[in-house]
Amino acid sequence: MNTPPPAFEWDELFHRPDHHLLEFSGPQALFVPMTRESYARSIFTDRQRIVPAHPSGRGVDLNRLLERFDAEAIPARPLRFVFHLAHGGSTLLSRALDCPGRSLVIREPFPLRQLAGERLSAVPGTMDMALWEKRLRLVTALLGRRYRDSEPVVVKANVPVNFILPQLLALQEDSRSLLLYSGLQPYLVSVLKGPDHRRWVSNVIRQLEGGVRSIEALSAVRVAELSAPEAAACLWLAQMYQYARLLETHAGVKSLDSDRFFDRPLESLRAAVEFYGLELSQAELEGIVAGELFTRHAKLPGQRYDNAVRKADMERHTRENRQDIEAGLRWAEKFLPGLDLPGVLPNALVS
Repeated sequence: MNTPPPAFEWDELFHRPDHHLLEFSGPQALFVPMTRESYARSIFTDRQRIVPAHPSGRGVDLNRLLERFDAEAIPARPLRFVFHLAHGGSTLLSRALDCPGRSLVIREPFPLRQLAGERLSAVPGTMDMALWEKRLRLVTALLGRRYRDSEPVVVKANVPVNFILPQLLALQEDSRSLLLYSGLQPYLVSVLKGPDHRRWVSNVIRQLEGGVRSIEALSAVRVAELSAPEAAACLWLAQMYQYARLLETHAGVKSLDSDRFFDRPLESLRAAVEFYGLELSQAELEGIVAGELFTRHAKLPGQRYDNAVRKADMERHTRENRQDIEAGLRWAEKFLPGLDLPGVLPNALVS
């Protein structure tokens, strides 16, 4: 007999992370039961990859949820964010920072992606912005719930969220945000290395067309007509533009080059822990870097993978895809002057 999912009380829902907001589904908000161990086991927290504490979720009327949220006046506790371009070590970094009792890491919560997608796809003037912003406040407040006051929450977002960073951080004035990025050439190598990656970039650039075209220098780009190398270059340009502007306008934001993280993981982790205000000792950090996590593929823990293997893969894919990588670089060169991007992002976490 299937047992029903654990029930929840409103007070518990708003103050403890035992029920995770999985997604908005029509007029409902769908929650799934979680434990601290469930969060740790969930490489990502979308429907396909979350590992809930119980197989059944529970739908809550969204209007009722928002009414209760307003009535309770639930504050949004400051979050620590990892924003990234994709395929640059963010899963490894976020897993390394996930230490029970010291932090709670939530990787790629789908409601943030949903809200980003809604905003980017909306026809101007047709969206109820007040309702959208209220849902964003709800999501950030729910993400900020803790098991312990001494266990801050680190949220690893995903690519669409890069296009709503000003709106998101306006609700999180005391947050700390890390922008994990790669240079254009290594980004092209990573995104063009296989058929799945190429399909991903071609699909996501279409989903983010509104964000791309909102950038003046890219406003004439027809994303549906881009080849995979051009789509990869365009996505890099658009996201790096968001990051460069964010670093100019928001305090509490630092950048981290992916190669520095891969090559100097202990130094990078130490700096991230200090930046986020997490309580981890040098010995604990050394144990994490020397442990199994850094010898396995971050998304596929059953597969052996370390920095030496990564570098060998990057060299091989650079050789095999040289023409496409060069095509992406040439395409990007046409737009770089108008975007005024720095060669290296400022305010580096690790110099």
